[in-house]
Amino acid sequence: MKKKEILAIGRELSRELPGFVLHEGLMVKLPVECLLRGIWFDASGFDADAFYAGAFFMPLCVPAQKVHFTFGRRIRPSDPAGWDPHPAQRFLQVRTALQEEALPLLSRIETLQGAVQELRSRPVENPRVAEAIAYSLARLGDVSGAIAGLDGLPPLLDLQCDWQREMRDRALALRIKLAEVPVSAVQQLLAWEAETSRALGLDRIRKPA
Repeated sequence: MKKKEILAIGRELSRELPGFVLHEGLMVKLPVECLLRGIWFDASGFDADAFYAGAFFMPLCVPAQKVHFTFGRRIRPSDPAGWDPHPAQRFLQVRTALQEEALPLLSRIETLQGAVQELRSRPVENPRVAEAIAYSLARLGDVSGAIAGLDGLPPLLDLQCDWQREMRDRALALRIKLAEVPVSAVQQLLAWEAETSRALGLDRIRKPA
């Protein structure tokens, strides 16, 4: 399916589903405060008539330069054959799938506490999951929980990878702040939140927490 057609689906769904706005091709759930939540669509590289959809969330206090769907879920059609090829029927299919699968997920993570609970249901050996849990706990003021999470991060990392070394160094710096002056750790997380918001182009729709 062409990008223009996918955007048209997102635009129409944003009108029909309360609390969403179309932003940079994503259906973003409002309000955007310390979490980015939404629904994504993407064309298939194998089938000109196919596309994918999913729900996602991102704690904004974890530095990021682009939107990623690490924390989320693919939304699949109820029909094993895939989405209906006829536009009107396909739209109804997608809307139903989002109402049954995406909206319940996004409603569970309206807060950072909800995001932490959802993240804890995922494989803890994933360093991005461990990082997001620790940073979110720190943002919530749970110093002991955040420190425990940060201490558990380095063993999960492959330090041959540049981005994982950067993750370790950032986590160690945050841990020092948490142990010595917790308020400075929160200030750092708020600064990262603002930087991530700018990098993702969210400032015009975001309401800082």
